[in-house]
Amino acid sequence: MGHRPHAHSDEWPTPFTNLRRSLRRKVVAAKRSDEQAICLPSPGRHHEIAMSTHLSRHFEQQRIVRGLRPGQLAALAGCTNTSKIGNRIRQFELTGDIGRELFEKLVAALDIEASTIERLVEQDRREFFRVWLAWVNEPIKPYLVQRLMAAVYRQISLPDEITTQDEAEAWAAGIAREWKRKCCLVWSRRISIWFDADGNAFRGEAVPGKPNVPWLKIGGKTFNFGEDLGSTTLVQWPHKRGVQE
Repeated sequence: MGHRPHAHSDEWPTPFTNLRRSLRRKVVAAKRSDEQAICLPSPGRHHEIAMSTHLSRHFEQQRIVRGLRPGQLAALAGCTNTSKIGNRIRQFELTGDIGRELFEKLVAALDIEASTIERLVEQDRREFFRVWLAWVNEPIKPYLVQRLMAAVYRQISLPDEITTQDEAEAWAAGIAREWKRKCCLVWSRRISIWFDADGNAFRGEAVPGKPNVPWLKIGGKTFNFGEDLGSTTLVQWPHKRGVQE
């Protein structure tokens, strides 16, 4: 892992202290500017593509049957900024995501029955759980996520000689104590072990729609820095689509 502070020190060695300060400036600048101050990960072939749902496709079909464009449906629903809301309607049709207030307006405008909505929501729920279950059970190579500063993390590979979960937990606890920093051992997509700065552990288990690993979000991308802080790795998981509260 390169240079490390003394076991009882709460400070990074000077080179890492300076790097940490530089990293903080880059993250803050990236959040405030459209110009990316850090190299964000490329989506690549593993990028999650937002998909329509049974519910959103039904709403799209009902709009088309009535011969309405998204903007016209927005007007029928009583919205004033029809161009902006029309775009949101189209995004709902394509991704399945929509706010509660707009959704209820569309239900009224298209006169869609509650029983139909309940049936389609349940169909989407079952399909999402099937996809999530397949994803969460897919084997991965375990790794450690170390907290660098508030909401900023880096991903660290486990030593090659570690082969069991007990060995990995003992190693991760030692890293947490030595660096005086919180860590998360990602043993699988389902099981993670979280450590405080004193090496005390508690287990966490993934639930549908949420990752069981810490991550940083900038520009709509969720990721962690690499061990050397010069690279980034996407953090992805199946998202539950639907009406957002």
